[in-house]
Amino acid sequence: MPNVPVASLFVGFFLLMGVAIAASHRPQARGFGLALLTTLIFVHGLVGRTTWPFFSWHLYAFRAGPEVSFAELRLVDEAGRELRYDPRAIPPSLPTPLRRLAGRLPELPAPAQREISDFLVGRAETFRSQLRSGLPWWRWLRFPPHQWGWAWSSEAVAPTQGFQRLRVYRNDVRFDPQGRHIMERRSRLVWETP
Repeated sequence: MPNVPVASLFVGFFLLMGVAIAASHRPQARGFGLALLTTLIFVHGLVGRTTWPFFSWHLYAFRAGPEVSFAELRLVDEAGRELRYDPRAIPPSLPTPLRRLAGRLPELPAPAQREISDFLVGRAETFRSQLRSGLPWWRWLRFPPHQWGWAWSSEAVAPTQGFQRLRVYRNDVRFDPQGRHIMERRSRLVWETP
């Protein structure tokens, strides 16, 4: 249950916005409503505190704890070389949903694992071919570049041969007390396409 000041801020916001909407025929009311909404979004986002019910309006990512664990997909080609999975191979995905899928993949029944693995390997192979021949300019406009974190380049995929298998690695990362530098990174294989 939210405390009284936070709940009153929430109710007060909607009451003030209701007044601004009801009086929207007046320019001062429209300006007030826009100023209130903009202020709420920016202040809440910059402060980075979770206030009920606006729990996901932050402008910046949450600060990670001192230790973070996440799953990562990697492809294996015919020569045994590994390459991290590029989320652009399965639009409109981003790295975070792909990591969630990687984390769940080892727990799924074998037929589902095989189906998902075949799909991901097939899409990666198609994307690799497209990347080698040059992507159309509009392909880069789907998401902001900062969402990717990493992406295949034509140079990175040039030495790879046909992708054969998919692997899931569990990464454990430990940061310094300020959370700015990686102190230790461990990676272990947890699943592989049979």
